[in-house]
Amino acid sequence: MILGDGSPPAHETDEPTTLSTQPAGVRSALASLILSRAYLPVMIAVGVAVRLTWILWYRPRPVSDFVWYRAVGRSIANGSGFAYAGTPTATRPPGYPLLLSFANILSSNSLLADRILTTVFGVGTIVLAYLIARTLFRSEITARITVLLLVFFPNQIAYGGLTASELPFSFFILLGAWALLSNKRSIWITLGAGAAFGAALLIRPVALVLPFVVVLVLLRREGLKALLRNLVVTYVVIGLMLTPWLVRNHTAFGRYAYSAEGGEALLEGTFPHIPKGRDVVARSHKLVPPTGDPIVDDAARQTYALRYIKSHPVYMLRLIPGKLYYMHWSDSEAIAWTIEGLATPTQPAPASLRTWGSIANDYYLAVLILTFVGLLAGIVGRKKGVPFSGLPAWIWLATILFYLPFVGTARYHAPLIPWMAMYAGVVGAMLIGRARDRGLGPRPMISAS
Repeated sequence: MILGDGSPPAHETDEPTTLSTQPAGVRSALASLILSRAYLPVMIAVGVAVRLTWILWYRPRPVSDFVWYRAVGRSIANGSGFAYAGTPTATRPPGYPLLLSFANILSSNSLLADRILTTVFGVGTIVLAYLIARTLFRSEITARITVLLLVFFPNQIAYGGLTASELPFSFFILLGAWALLSNKRSIWITLGAGAAFGAALLIRPVALVLPFVVVLVLLRREGLKALLRNLVVTYVVIGLMLTPWLVRNHTAFGRYAYSAEGGEALLEGTFPHIPKGRDVVARSHKLVPPTGDPIVDDAARQTYALRYIKSHPVYMLRLIPGKLYYMHWSDSEAIAWTIEGLATPTQPAPASLRTWGSIANDYYLAVLILTFVGLLAGIVGRKKGVPFSGLPAWIWLATILFYLPFVGTARYHAPLIPWMAMYAGVVGAMLIGRARDRGLGPRPMISAS
């Protein structure tokens, strides 16, 4: 296999943990700056400052899905339960509204508090990405360049200004992965990993498959017995965390259901040519007439979509290239929602946001190119003993495959940005000449692959 978990030959692993020869000139100065003691605290402080400035400067009203998240979070905080417009709802899983409810309780339902909470999770993803990159690639330079890229990632910054689930989901996935990659493994750490992945699953369904990816990559290091133990413990915890939500839905709607939007999302992915907005709902209602029960209606839409997929396999295969394109072609959707939330019938949104949208797409394209370069360079360089891991690529692939049946949208790749930035960080480390600075990180848990 090209990607996976392997270990370099003994003579490479056992060599003294010393830094590579200092490059001269500018590269030496950059290396000294990035490795300075002040670098990480300054970068995190800058990341916090940039994000707080954004959410204080741009204050859009919630639009799209964010209206639902905000309303349900307030309903929980007010003691009305998991409801939307006074009616029990299971449109989406409960994780993010529950988080918002804590912020609302502490702040008397302040929208700014919701944004600050979401921003905190965004900063947390930067810290966790640093810790994971440091472990996976055994390079302090790689991990610190990853931090640099994430601190200034425009669309990631903009997500903090929305009541959107992307940043909390990304945080919990990274937290669970970091726990499983920990050098200090114990049953408690594995339980913690399961809890983190369980929290992620209560936000997005793709979290169901990602723990398996992380554990599988650890197979060569820990063996089959440990893999089975980790899988069992992790998924038992995930199941325990999911059960109350399923029971609640059975009590409220008479069915055990994860959400009431999966069938609709699958139907939209089956007919991606359907226009957006009200036309989507109108077409769905035409194909599958609603009964008034959201769980029953969603199950009927899912059944309709699956039947169509089975009857038109060639057509579905032809949709894949377009879906892959739309999943990756841009990275400014959070800024677009900010524009929508600030615009009024009489006043357009600030023109600066359109400039930020253009910058965001250019920034993302540059990182995307560096990501592929870092991935390819790592695959080649591993034969020469350069530390490398395929885990970010496996996380990326598993996520994209999971979402292929649905409508291709750039929103799906938002939680992948920290993983992509790690490979871009590898390129930065190689340019500085520090791709092998093994002595700066902890002893490797996942090495060349």
